[in-house]
Amino acid sequence: MEVAKQIGTLLVFLCVRNSVFGLVCYDCGRDTVNQQVKCNATTTCPQGQRCLLQTLVSSTDGHKRFQMRCGNLEECDGVELLPVGKRAVQTRSLTVQCCTTDLCNGVASSGHVDPSASTCNRDIEVMLEDSTGAAVTDHQILKQFLQSMVDHMNIGAQNNQMGLSTYDTNIDHKWDLDKHLTNAELKAALGRLTFNDHNKNTADIHRVVDFLTDHAFTHINGNRNLFSDSVVIFVNQNSHVRLRDAILNEQHKLNGVSRDVVIVVVGSGQDSPEITQLYQLASSSGHVLHVPSYSNLAGLELKLLSLLCH
Repeated sequence: MEVAKQIGTLLVFLCVRNSVFGLVCYDCGRDTVNQQVKCNATTTCPQGQRCLLQTLVSSTDGHKRFQMRCGNLEECDGVELLPVGKRAVQTRSLTVQCCTTDLCNGVASSGHVDPSASTCNRDIEVMLEDSTGAAVTDHQILKQFLQSMVDHMNIGAQNNQMGLSTYDTNIDHKWDLDKHLTNAELKAALGRLTFNDHNKNTADIHRVVDFLTDHAFTHINGNRNLFSDSVVIFVNQNSHVRLRDAILNEQHKLNGVSRDVVIVVVGSGQDSPEITQLYQLASSSGHVLHVPSYSNLAGLELKLLSLLCH
């Protein structure tokens, strides 16, 4: 059953399939966020409540704010709309959506795009290490992880674009930022992605930085001047990382093209001095993700996206 009510600029939806109790919902209280991925807290709602997602859209510039929590039937039905003030009602459109499955007020389920993704549109360059540090099964897991991340994005010429390259001691540029401009095309390309499986155990970050700063984010490779650039570099912990001596110069050069540089290190054990030095290329200490294995990437899609859209 779906009920829709129009109240001035207020559009309220109620989606109820059955009577579900004790739902687990994303819940950030009365705080609002500019991206749904930034609300990671969850709670078990009281019996009879539903997962609520409130979206405020500015009528002046179109920017969105989201509130995620549990909601009672009256709120879901528009009877007890949240007090936003007269001025807010005049300048914003308010949508309240309620649903009855666990965590349904967050990122949409597989096959759908996260409604908040349109608030963060980027040119994203992905760099994947291709060396002896990862097995064939690891590569498959990595491709599935990236496909899952794409499920939570809007891909298009006016939305997010993603370029991709693999590297070891050289760069193998797979596709430009504007090569695949739909979610389906990009996911299919990721599915076809091949690794060279070089017999090398070296990750030449020096070449990666040069490629990113001199080639990846250029107009000929699909870069858009009006959109911010983001970088994610995957590296195996047990690889030999090759860096320039002047790491701060590398950092300055890379941060000159992107303020959101994320380093994802895969592997367990003690970090080598080179890996520790590599962390300095990230935009901040919070832009470093370290997982013990490729299988541990599952579930980090939203975390990575939130860092790329910091």
